[in-house]
Amino acid sequence: MGSVLDYTPTPLNEEFEKLVYETQSFWKIPGISVAVVDGATTWTEGYGMADESSATKVEANTLFYGGSTTKAFTAAILSILVEDNDQYPQIHWDTPVGELLRDDFVLDHTWTTANITIEDILSHRTGMPGHNLAFGGEYDGHQATVRDLVRNLRFLPSTKSPRTTFQYNNVMFIAASHLIETVLGDGLGSVFAKYIWDPLEMSSTYLSLHDALASQKPLAKGYTFEHDRFEEVPWKDRPEISGAGAIISNVGDYAKWVNALLNQTMKPLSPEGYRAIWSPRTIMPTQKPFLTPLAYDLGWDRYVYHGVEIITHDGGIDGFGAEIVLIPELKYGVITMANSTHTSNYGGTCLAYHLVDNKLNIPVGQRFDWKENFVDLIQQMNEDNKNALQRFYPDLPPPPRPPPTLPLEAYTGTYWNDGYRQLEIFLGSDNNLHANRTDYTTASYLTFEHVSQDYFLVTVRVVGAEIVAPAEFLIGSDQQPAEVGIGWEPAMGDKKIWMQRVHNYEPPMPDL
Repeated sequence: MGSVLDYTPTPLNEEFEKLVYETQSFWKIPGISVAVVDGATTWTEGYGMADESSATKVEANTLFYGGSTTKAFTAAILSILVEDNDQYPQIHWDTPVGELLRDDFVLDHTWTTANITIEDILSHRTGMPGHNLAFGGEYDGHQATVRDLVRNLRFLPSTKSPRTTFQYNNVMFIAASHLIETVLGDGLGSVFAKYIWDPLEMSSTYLSLHDALASQKPLAKGYTFEHDRFEEVPWKDRPEISGAGAIISNVGDYAKWVNALLNQTMKPLSPEGYRAIWSPRTIMPTQKPFLTPLAYDLGWDRYVYHGVEIITHDGGIDGFGAEIVLIPELKYGVITMANSTHTSNYGGTCLAYHLVDNKLNIPVGQRFDWKENFVDLIQQMNEDNKNALQRFYPDLPPPPRPPPTLPLEAYTGTYWNDGYRQLEIFLGSDNNLHANRTDYTTASYLTFEHVSQDYFLVTVRVVGAEIVAPAEFLIGSDQQPAEVGIGWEPAMGDKKIWMQRVHNYEPPMPDL
């Protein structure tokens, strides 16, 4: 809703409402909420269903997971600490992280461990790729913590020289979270509340599922659309995600955050502090429809669109997606939050840029077709998966191909890599090898399809998506599988993550 004294027509009008429901129908999004900040005026609205089973509608105050939009809050806290030379003289943008987290922040090279700075980890230029499926599991009998994930970095290979290439890496923001908690001696959620949420009266924003549920405020259910129906996705309860993506909030609270950023009213950040978080740090790959160069700031993307500068970031997590698009020059911003996996971001982007185009008075015929762009992207990903055999094994002879060296059951067992940790491979009723990593930060389900001899294709299922990668077993001198190599990380090219077999497969004990 607009303010009482404002008579500007709402951009969230009947025409926009019609577009929202068309977008929801096309992208299979149960519910979505939208906020527009335009100068001193804010409009908010909810559409569709927060809970399909109970037919609970989305309202402007409905809570959603915000995913990686959390990163901007983490960067803002560090900007506050950098500016406070009286209390934190040891913290500057060029301070090596290893000086502040000496035993915990260790990378795969001595130089990077000693020299990677706070600025580097917040701008995805450390040389370390995402390794998104490496993290989590149990550490000494407990669920992975922030510190566990940071300490795990030492076992993972980098793929680029530092400060040369943009490589999005969630765990570097988890390292930033650990740094903040270590320096301030307090949990990150409490720090966010003290410095940002409470001063801005963001009373419906949380960093954990526990706190969001304890508030008894309406939290949307998350969904994925599979088998021609919506399937509920359990709320993600992984506190280790922390300042990389654990936030839960609503568009009303985010509008307060956006307003403070656009008008630079959040204390104790100074104008210099605001400039710091929105200054380009890393060149990003070209992306339609934006003009080059594209850049990553500190927790924000920076683009040029129709001659104006856009500051933006999305967030995606199991069952949810969020978009923030800002035009600082016009003190204008759009926020969308929705409850579907992946498609929340496709639909949210379409809606956000419709509002941006309206604000910029872009003629209809000159507007970028975001819907077509995402349809093409999905088709390309599907084609890549469909053609995975040819992509990964271009010299493969036609069938019939050599069978596995050993019976498939012989390949079962527990495999271990210090970075990717445990993989329990078993033989399924479909006569394929499988592995389930349900207790990891990103839960995944693996199916190994035999290709030739000891080569396989592995399909990795995560919520709402499939990733296809090559896999290979090495047979030891005892004629038993000794290792399995999996193409877990695309940035590694042809190189695989190798996991050593540590013992035979042991079926789980039946429930008594």
